[in-house]
Amino acid sequence: MVRNPHSELSVFDAFLFALLEQGFTTPYALKRAVNLSVGATVPALRRLEGKALVERGHVGTRRKQEFHLTQSGKRALEKGIGPLFQTPLPRDLESIARLLALALHYREGKAARTVLSLAIEDRRRRVGSKTPQRRPTGLVNVYAWVLSSCDSARAKADVAALRKLLRLLPR
Repeated sequence: MVRNPHSELSVFDAFLFALLEQGFTTPYALKRAVNLSVGATVPALRRLEGKALVERGHVGTRRKQEFHLTQSGKRALEKGIGPLFQTPLPRDLESIARLLALALHYREGKAARTVLSLAIEDRRRRVGSKTPQRRPTGLVNVYAWVLSSCDSARAKADVAALRKLLRLLPR
């Protein structure tokens, strides 16, 4: 989990908090809504419960456990959301998507544009990394070449998609 030194919350924590505020209160509701794995959300919710930022609520049918933000959790979200938009930003696409969704949800248009612009620049640098044009020899070299080629192709596709999103954002 990548942590921004300017915020006490990780992007994942803030995203969970915002989803809990929206009424997605069980790990399975989180999975259905935004495809967060139960294996990631349950330990995170328990960790946040240990910090008194979330609390367990009603136990539903089939032992579905609800979680809710505490007052401390609401304060942590209010205090921690702004600093998440400061650099350094996360590098993985899922965290960037979460951060962008948070920026748009909390009407931080300038932050959303900044997140996208920085993500585009980061991806552009990755595309620029050198991938040999000819297939290398040796198991390790071939393996590294395949991964590098795929990473470069993904980065190019990411740049195109992120640029399109940036054009859709209001100025």
